[in-house]
Amino acid sequence: MNPGNNATPLLVETSYVVGALVPTACAVGIHVVFFDNPQAFPETFTVRVATTSSGAPPSAFSNTAASCTVSAGAYSCVSLSTAAIAADSVIDVALTFAGTFSTTQRAAIGVTCQ
Repeated sequence: MNPGNNATPLLVETSYVVGALVPTACAVGIHVVFFDNPQAFPETFTVRVATTSSGAPPSAFSNTAASCTVSAGAYSCVSLSTAAIAADSVIDVALTFAGTFSTTQRAAIGVTCQ
C-alpha cells in the first residue's frame, strides 16, 4: 500500500495485502478498523481469492462479494455479505481509494472464515 504518497494531488490506487492459505472451505467476511487519521475520501477493502493445488502456483486472484467501504471521515466498516471460499484457496485483501492521504494511517484488518 502507498498511503504516504502525498506528492500527487489526486491518487487513485489499488493495493494488496499479502495472501494467506485457507485450508478448509468457509464463508469469508471482512472487518476494518482504523486506529487513527481517517481520510477525506472513502476506502474500499475487498477480499480476493485464488485457488491452488499441491505443488502448483495459485490461479489469478478475483474479487469476492466480501468487501466493505470506510466512508470519508469514518473509522471502520464491516462487510454485509460473505463469500464462499473453497478449501486450499489463497486469499488477500485489495484496498481501493481515490484521494491523497493527509497523514500516515494505521489499520487493523480482520478476515473471518466460518
